Amino acid sequence: MRLRRSGTGRGVRGAIVVAILDTVLANTSGPTQEVWFGRVLPIDMWEYFRAVPGCSDEYWEMLQAGTTEFWNPATVPPTAEALTTRT
Repeated sequence: MRLRRSGTGRGVRGAIVVAILDTVLANTSGPTQEVWFGRVLPIDMWEYFRAVPGCSDEYWEMLQAGTTEFWNPATVPPTAEALTTRT
């Protein structure tokens, strides 16, 4: 699933997730955003992460692009570690 800031994505679910992300960033306080990015979003994403072992390069690239869009300097608390790349 490739998500784009334009609000489009592959499939309806991708567009919904982007719309929710934009809504959370625009309409919630810092503490609410911390809960969203630190607790709620990881619950939704675990199935995608679980599929990584043995996945195609295309799947990995799309997952990494979407993940770095969700968890970036604007959304990750300063104490969190950066995402690593697949080797």
